Amino acid sequence: MELRHFLFIAGIAMAGVTLEGCTAAAAQQAKGQPQSDVELVVFANDFAMVNDVRNVSLRSGLNDVSLTGVSDMIDPSSAVYFWPEGKSHDVVSSTYERGLQSGRDLLAANIGKRVSLVYRGQDGRVAEREEGVLESANPGDIIVQVGDKHVFNPDATIEVPDSDGTATVPTATVPGLRAQIDSKSSGVDTLGVSYLTRGLSWSADYVAVLPADEEKMDLQAWATISNRTGTTFNASSIHFVAGSPNRSAIAGLSKDEGVLYSNRQMAELSKSADQKPRQIESLGELHAYPYEARATVSPNQDSRVEMLQANVGVSRDYAVRLSSLGSYYENYGRPEQRVPATLSIAFKNSEQQGLGSPLPAGKVRFYEPGKNSALRYIGAAGISDTPKDAKQTLTISNVFDVYAERTVSQATRVDIDKHTVSRTVSVTVHNEKDHAVDVRLVQDFYQNWKIATESVESKKISAQMAQWTVNVPSGGQVTLTYTVLLK
Repeated sequence: MELRHFLFIAGIAMAGVTLEGCTAAAAQQAKGQPQSDVELVVFANDFAMVNDVRNVSLRSGLNDVSLTGVSDMIDPSSAVYFWPEGKSHDVVSSTYERGLQSGRDLLAANIGKRVSLVYRGQDGRVAEREEGVLESANPGDIIVQVGDKHVFNPDATIEVPDSDGTATVPTATVPGLRAQIDSKSSGVDTLGVSYLTRGLSWSADYVAVLPADEEKMDLQAWATISNRTGTTFNASSIHFVAGSPNRSAIAGLSKDEGVLYSNRQMAELSKSADQKPRQIESLGELHAYPYEARATVSPNQDSRVEMLQANVGVSRDYAVRLSSLGSYYENYGRPEQRVPATLSIAFKNSEQQGLGSPLPAGKVRFYEPGKNSALRYIGAAGISDTPKDAKQTLTISNVFDVYAERTVSQATRVDIDKHTVSRTVSVTVHNEKDHAVDVRLVQDFYQNWKIATESVESKKISAQMAQWTVNVPSGGQVTLTYTVLLK
C-alpha cells in the first residue's frame, strides 16, 4: 500500500502522536492540474474574479478532474467552466473540496482505515513499525487496533494512506475544485474556470512632486494589490477595477466589463519604454488600461505597481475660510484669532493639462524637491474617481505665512425691517511670502443675507456663502470691508 506522510502541526498535537509529511505544494503538483494561464479582475473592496485556464488530460467517458491552487476564499457557487479552444466536452458536476485543515481532520477522515504506527529510537531512526485500524481520533483518545490488541494514545508517528476517493484530493491541506467531465474523446485539452473570491483587493495612491512656485507637477499613479486568499497566482494578467459592482449580480461579469486598470509589472518597477500603456480602450461607457506584463501574486503580500506617469499643469489656490457670521455677534470691534489660509492644487483631467485618462479614487501625497534631489513631504489629500475632462481641487495644507483677521466694526438694527440686522465687517489679509498671492476669502452666513456695500466685488457661490478674491503684495496686507444685511 502506497503511503503519504503528513506533517502534524505541534500546535494541535494529540497525546504525543505525530504525522510526517510532504509539503502542500508538492501534494498539489502531484494530484491537481497546475495553473497555465490566470487572469485576475480585482475590485477595491476585498473582491475579485479569477479566470484560470489549465491543460487537462481526458479519456473518453466520465472523468474526475481536480483543480488545486484555487483561492481558499472562493465562492464555490460562482464557478463557471468553459473551453477556450471550443471543444465539445460537458462539465456535468462541480464539487468544492475544502480539504483537511489539520492533522486532527486528517485522522478523523481515516477512522476505520488501516494506518501505520512508526516508533523511533532516541537517534530518530525507525525502530519498529506496526499496522492497524484507526478506531478513534479524538484528542487524547486515539485508539488503534493492532492485531488482537488495542493501542491507546500510541507514542508513535501515524502514517495514513493516500486515497483518491477521500477529501485529501485535491490535497489534504489545499482546497480545490473537482469537476466531473463527460468527454467525447481522449487527449489533452484546455479547460477554463471562472470564479469569484474574497481575499483579493486593491487601492490606488498617487505621488505628486510639486516644485515651489511652479505651475506643473509630476504625477505618478500606483496600485497596491493585497492577496489574502492563501493562493499563489502565477504569471497572471491583472486588471484593477474602479468602482464597486453589485455582488449579487456580478457572477456573469466578463473580463471586458468595468473600468479596468491593468498592471505594468508586479516585481520590477522600471520605467522602460516598452512597459508604457497603450492607447486607452473604450469599453462601452467605460475605459481600460491594457498592459502586457504579467506578474506572480503571492499570498500574504501587498505588491505596489505603477499605473501611469504624467506632467500635469496645475494652479495654486490660497483660501481663508472665515467662521460663520449671523445676526448675533458678540465680539464687536475685537478681531478674530488669526485664520491661516489653506493651499489647494487645482487641475483639469484633460490632454491639454497632461492627463486625459480616467483616474481611480485614492490618496495623493504631495512632495517638494529639496537639496540633492531629496523629496520633502508637504501634505496629502483624497481624490475621488475622476473622469476625463473633469476638474479636481485638492486641499493639501495650511499656509504658515498667509493669514487673515476679521473684525465686526458695526452692528445695528435697520429701520426697513425690525427682523433685519446690519453688520459691517473688515477682513485684513497678511502675506509674508516673497511674492504676491491671490487669496480667496470665503464667508458663511447663518441667516438670509444680502451684501449692501463692499470694497471688493463679491461672488455668491451658494445660498449661504459668498467669496471675495484679493491680491496681497509680498510682505504687505490688504483690507476688505463690506456691510451685510442679515435676517
